[in-house]
Amino acid sequence: MLRVKFYPLIIGVLSLPGWLLAVNQNAEETLTGAGLKTQASRTTTAPQLVTASKQGAPLNPQDPPTALQATLPTETLVRITCDYHSSPQQPKLTSTYHYRLWLPASFSPTNSKKWKVLFIASPQGNADLGSMADWIKHHEYVAVALEESRNGPAEPVVGNFLAAHDDLIQRIHVAEGQKICTGFSGGARACSTFVTLRPGFGGLILQGAGCAMRQPDGTYDIKGMNLRGVAVTMGKQDANHNEIGLLSRSFGSQLQILEFAGGHQWAPAEVIAQALDGVDQKLGP
Repeated sequence: MLRVKFYPLIIGVLSLPGWLLAVNQNAEETLTGAGLKTQASRTTTAPQLVTASKQGAPLNPQDPPTALQATLPTETLVRITCDYHSSPQQPKLTSTYHYRLWLPASFSPTNSKKWKVLFIASPQGNADLGSMADWIKHHEYVAVALEESRNGPAEPVVGNFLAAHDDLIQRIHVAEGQKICTGFSGGARACSTFVTLRPGFGGLILQGAGCAMRQPDGTYDIKGMNLRGVAVTMGKQDANHNEIGLLSRSFGSQLQILEFAGGHQWAPAEVIAQALDGVDQKLGP
């Protein structure tokens, strides 16, 4: 079981609760707190992962899960409905969630190819491909844009990721170790936790913010992040610009830093393309 000491801090205009999900075979737990820049120290034991939920009776008959056998179009964002069944200890995570799925032109359900996947989280929810669209299309990535994950209560943030991830791996062949997570601001902090909740993530790209959790010495807590590539994109006028130093101390030479003229915003297309290129190359073919 995870034991946590939490110290919240509020800086900036946005309000994002501090949270972390501990997953073991019996329960999930969340932290509460507040702040654009969440700080915490924690001691952990290695979590065991809950297995992916299978489709059964819909939680919401008015919004049933998208059938796993459904034929999905390529090169367009398709809204997927999926249920997540949590443990009795954390019933608030049990809900119906949504994500938008992008499949490359060459995708075929009869093809045994294993696909690289990019998960995207936005602080406002309803994530999309944004400035990453051309890169995703050119490199034939599968993209998962989370809908309910946004700044606010922890349950829909974590629940949306778990539901989308567990649904996706039942729909397509995913290249384990070649999954990347990226998000902006609160979405970036969320992604820093997502990559620890399910195995097979090789890359993390933080846009406009650092990680969700900190250790007592001020560095980010990166336990459980078995990543080959990490990048941060940051506007030179971003109020979170000083977090680059903390990220460097935490990740060392593994971190790719990409700055651009601008404030607190998603990285421009040419900048995020460099970040994606760098992380993707470290994942291998």
